[in-house]
Amino acid sequence: MKERYLELKKIVVEMNDSYEFLNVEEREDLENYQKEMKLLESKLNDEDLAWVDEQFKEWYEKYIMMETLVFIKPKTG
Repeated sequence: MKERYLELKKIVVEMNDSYEFLNVEEREDLENYQKEMKLLESKLNDEDLAWVDEQFKEWYEKYIMMETLVFIKPKTG
């Protein structure tokens, strides 16, 4: 259950970051993912939530690095 919550958290972050590019169906999917996350969050204990936060932190650092280095290319010269 905590693994699914972590997976959804990652998906939601990525989808929110590109929200303006999502079509109607993808926006509905995002809304459903957020609902599922809230349901799962209510079932997780503090220890599981702490685990998710730690795993998410590690993933998010890499995600931000990729976003800045790959998608926001610095000027060269």
